[in-house]
Amino acid sequence: MVSGLIELRKKMFNMKMKVTILNSSLFLLLFLLYADVAVSSETLGSPNVIPDGATEDEGRYIVKYKQDSLEYLNRLKTAEANKADGGDRRLHKLTKRTLNQAESSKANIMNFLPKEKAEVIYATTEEEATEWENHNDVEYIERGM
Repeated sequence: MVSGLIELRKKMFNMKMKVTILNSSLFLLLFLLYADVAVSSETLGSPNVIPDGATEDEGRYIVKYKQDSLEYLNRLKTAEANKADGGDRRLHKLTKRTLNQAESSKANIMNFLPKEKAEVIYATTEEEATEWENHNDVEYIERGM
């Protein structure tokens, strides 16, 4: 009878240890996931600068690049590099007006649609959107929703 109680206590102790280890592991996992999300949101930053006075939907366009576009590949690789090392590489707008002024925004991987070879951009005017569409590497541009 006594040896049965001792065995029962050993089993209960082992079960408590397993539960404690499991709880500790889950806590550590949740902590690491939270830390990763916090770091990701800090390093990704905002997608592109939204023009002053505009809502998030206003001025947003989807640029569909041609299949063989080197411009798209360069822009995508720049954004991937920023994500990988937390860098501050910039993407220049593809407009005549901004080529001289070097207007740019931080390259953000969240603005790219790799399967469609597309990028989400923010244009401050309709003329700017039209200039994007007239670029050699762009197949078409459409207003984002």
